[in-house]
Amino acid sequence: MTGYGDLFWSAFIAFNYLVLFYFVALNGIYLLTSVLAFRQLRTYARRLKSIDVEELIASAGAPGVTVIAPAYNEETTCIDSVRSL
Repeated sequence: MTGYGDLFWSAFIAFNYLVLFYFVALNGIYLLTSVLAFRQLRTYARRLKSIDVEELIASAGAPGVTVIAPAYNEETTCIDSVRSL
């Protein structure tokens, strides 16, 4: 090959290694964050099992829930719409 041909192929191979390194690094980071997220999710699930949700909802300290429903130009069906919620 000529000098320019060898230079082209060397640059092409270097670019391929760069793309390969980027791919491996990015997927390694994705794998690491997935493993860390899975560990946190397991910890959260274990902690959630120890909480009695029914008791928490029935307590006086639980906040109320407000439902907002659109009712523009619905004078005739507003009561039925609210009851159906």
